[in-house]
Amino acid sequence: MVFSLKHAGIAVVFLGSFSFYSLVFSSSLGKAKLEFTGELGVNHLQLGNSSYQITETETDNLHQTHNPVVGQFSLGVGYFFPFSRTASPATQWQWFSGLRAALNLHYFDHDFFNNEIRGQIEQYQDPTMNNYLYGISIANARLMFNVALTLATLKKFSLFVSGGIGSTWTKLRYDDEPVLGVEAGALSLSSYKKTGFAAEGGVGIAYQIKENTHLLLQYLYADLGTVRTANTGILDGEFAVIGPARFHLRSQGISLGIRINP
Repeated sequence: MVFSLKHAGIAVVFLGSFSFYSLVFSSSLGKAKLEFTGELGVNHLQLGNSSYQITETETDNLHQTHNPVVGQFSLGVGYFFPFSRTASPATQWQWFSGLRAALNLHYFDHDFFNNEIRGQIEQYQDPTMNNYLYGISIANARLMFNVALTLATLKKFSLFVSGGIGSTWTKLRYDDEPVLGVEAGALSLSSYKKTGFAAEGGVGIAYQIKENTHLLLQYLYADLGTVRTANTGILDGEFAVIGPARFHLRSQGISLGIRINP
């Protein structure tokens, strides 16, 4: 799936423009409703391969071999702006029935499932010199302003699309060790922390279980920008400064949740 910050921005602008048009020009707009959401899910991170410079004469490749899912939870508060539209008598479908504007907090962490991204190190960028294994653990929080448009509603089911932009905070830890049978030292880097820009977009289904309560199933893709390892740590028991490895961090997540109108 090809996605970028630009695409997310376009989606948010489109949904925001649609919201503005509806709020200003639609005399049939219903009363806004306060909403709270909570979701639990799993994320698959896209980190990819990279390289870092150990010394002036040694640059090593990082080749990813294992990328487990990470646990995530989300909390949100926002408003729903219903549009006064009636369902088609023939099909019972109701199109573009409302729009949501919300502030959402997402958090994921490899420590939730006690796992990490793992891979092989190719010393001197030589695939035959894979004498080390590395591990990367990531924790991330992002605070997003989202706009979601309800595309279609049929009885108790509704389909929506969403887009958002906001800030992201990432913590990355890195360490490596020699493979079994190789007598060598190891590298353990300090934790790296970064604040940056994030964009996301997704699609979901809501099912009404009570008048003011819906169950949610949502897919969300997020672009979390560039992250890197720290450039200081302990190498073979001594303090070391390296040229850090850099990655473009993205995530794809599936979550189940609940939405309540108090």
